[in-house]
Amino acid sequence: MICSVEDCNKKIHAKNLCNAHYRRFLKTGSTEIKHERECGFDNKKHPLYNTWIGMRQRCNNKNHTHYSRYGGRGVVVCDRWDNSFQAFITDMGDKPEGLTIDRVNNDGNYEPDNCRWATYSIQAYNRSVRCTNKTGVSGISFNKKSNKYLVRRMNKLTGKRDYLGTTETIEDAKKLYDTPRHKIVISNDGQNNHMAKITDEQKQEIIKLLESGKMQQKDIAELFGLSRTRICKIKKALK
Repeated sequence: MICSVEDCNKKIHAKNLCNAHYRRFLKTGSTEIKHERECGFDNKKHPLYNTWIGMRQRCNNKNHTHYSRYGGRGVVVCDRWDNSFQAFITDMGDKPEGLTIDRVNNDGNYEPDNCRWATYSIQAYNRSVRCTNKTGVSGISFNKKSNKYLVRRMNKLTGKRDYLGTTETIEDAKKLYDTPRHKIVISNDGQNNHMAKITDEQKQEIIKLLESGKMQQKDIAELFGLSRTRICKIKKALK
């Protein structure tokens, strides 16, 4: 058995491809694109490479955290993009700062006619909202005890929600939701990490709530996306 690539007479290594073409496929997503070392183009250093990888992982990898919301419900990447990173960047063009890839039809596939670069809030409106969410915007909830809007956004790299902060109005909450990741301080996996980063302003808000006695520590932890251990340490520091 020889490689399925035209004009290649080497023996099959995997997936009907020889070792060279198989490695090229793993690197670029296509046997037709030369290996990055062959053409002088490093896909991994391209600003859209992680976007392309993430899109394909969500649809093709059954072990991915969000596979059930994409590939698991029938959303696929079109053959043109799935097999070629070059085709993807040609069709989508450069990504504007603060925008991410979005499907116009949330039930449609990743393909040229159904994809665009959009803000986080536009994507939130385009996404199904939990039945318990009273704001109508995915990622933004209202906490009655603190009388503030809580903003969280899904981190596609970690597969978990990042705590972004709280705001007084829904308009400010939407602005915060749209703020690029590198311009805000995010609590890193605050639900499970008592060393999660918070700003001085957030810490002062927590102290005020602790001193007022209006909220329990578990409610404050949930509000700020932190662990109860972290809230307990802040309280002990007040004594």
